[in-house]
Amino acid sequence: MYRHTAARWPAEHRAEGVSCEVHRILERLGDRFELIQNPPRLPGDGRPSWTQDAAKRLVGWRVESPQTAAQEKVERSTTWRRTTRSPRVGRGARLGLGRTPGGWPVT
Repeated sequence: MYRHTAARWPAEHRAEGVSCEVHRILERLGDRFELIQNPPRLPGDGRPSWTQDAAKRLVGWRVESPQTAAQEKVERSTTWRRTTRSPRVGRGARLGLGRTPGGWPVT
């Protein structure tokens, strides 16, 4: 993974002090070389800095630390609904509720 990311980011375009993971998250964007030089402001103190969550928000991925509790609840319920509607995973998950690993109902 590191070599792939390094190949997508020539040395002259890498941002010093920014993690390889942030570079990996941004690597598929066409304007990544300009974006990496202009980090977003942190919500707490307002200073510009790249974090993994900031990069994930920019590309539309689910973040590890949501900014609000309400946002976290919405993301969890949306993810749960998506997985329980899956024909392979969801049906087995719904049928397996309340059962032991051996298949006997819990009493």
